[in-house]
Amino acid sequence: FRDCVDWCKQKYFPNSSHRVEFFPVEWRSSLKLDGDIVDAITPYSVLSIRHLLNSSAMDILYYTSPLYGGEVRAGLQRELNRLYCKFINRHPDWKGKVSVLAHSLGCVIVYDIVTGWMGPDTRPPSPTAPDISTDGLQFKIENMFCLGSPLSVFLALRTRTPSNRVDVMPP
Repeated sequence: FRDCVDWCKQKYFPNSSHRVEFFPVEWRSSLKLDGDIVDAITPYSVLSIRHLLNSSAMDILYYTSPLYGGEVRAGLQRELNRLYCKFINRHPDWKGKVSVLAHSLGCVIVYDIVTGWMGPDTRPPSPTAPDISTDGLQFKIENMFCLGSPLSVFLALRTRTPSNRVDVMPP
């Protein structure tokens, strides 16, 4: 991907002194959503199924769950803010723009963070509840690129009247 962007830069902006930086954001491993419930209920003879469930299907279930959705959003938000602050600390005079390239469920989560969408939260109040900030990101996103995105499906499922094809996007 970096090579492709470098090629485009050289071809279309040969005199530009600007450069593009990419920061991969891995948010899932920092969250402990299920306390190893899936591992405990999955037989060892089907480890490949367990891996598939843990790496994709369970993330969707967690995100759509009222118990874990906010924690997932908060985890990605914390990681995005952490990387941005780290970059700004190294480059205090930087005045560039931030774009996000998201894939799959990450598109939905970033969209929800940017728009401030908060799903239902049915957790009882707890002194050890995760830090779920409604302040959003500490920076402005200039562009958001979605690859392999299920965002349209999520937005359609969130509408009050699914037959209304016009009212999918929030105001």
